[in-house]
Amino acid sequence: MKKQKTYPAGRICEGEDCAARLSIYNADHLCARCEDIDRLETQEAEALERLLAQERNNDKSVARHLAGRRPRSNQARRLYVGNGDFVTERP
Repeated sequence: MKKQKTYPAGRICEGEDCAARLSIYNADHLCARCEDIDRLETQEAEALERLLAQERNNDKSVARHLAGRRPRSNQARRLYVGNGDFVTERP
């Protein structure tokens, strides 16, 4: 039987204001509670970024429609997809 890998004893979670001791079998630097919090914060930030990108894209199309201008068929549109990136697509 293969021996399970262990990590140094006495390690403390690196989460903010957390003093949980990590198991010698836990390879992570965060305890399970802090890892869940970190994952949720990341998911919320990504969801917010997607919503903001969607709003930016919708605002551009509404502004174009209200101004009475329509993009030419041979012109490419640029859509904001998050993280400062743009995707160019043909209409």
